Amino acid sequence: MLNEEKMLLEKYGRKSTFRVPEGYFDHFADTMTSRMLEGASASKASVRFPIWHYSRSVILTAAASICFAVFGVSVYSHYKNVEHAEKASAINIKFDGSHNDSFDAAVDYVMMDSEDMYASLADSK
Repeated sequence: MLNEEKMLLEKYGRKSTFRVPEGYFDHFADTMTSRMLEGASASKASVRFPIWHYSRSVILTAAASICFAVFGVSVYSHYKNVEHAEKASAINIKFDGSHNDSFDAAVDYVMMDSEDMYASLADSK
């Protein structure tokens, strides 16, 4: 690090390239306070905003409420239709006794009796 600094000092020297105008810091505090006071007085001026700025939150809240209500009603109606379809299919399954017949036919085809079923279930544990 020191070698690099020495090399830069030899090449460029200690001459500062940044210059401050003459007497800049003599009145710096007075100039800065006057500018700050001017900025404070300028910011106190009343600025009128359009009505849209004041009512924007009210309009956005109303739009969000309407969207939520539409979404809720559509989900409720869809759920109600699905519930009726499930009840209808449950009624059809309840009165449909043919699935027991097909199961019995499969058991007869495999030639398993209840003891064989219990043995296969006990072996699987």
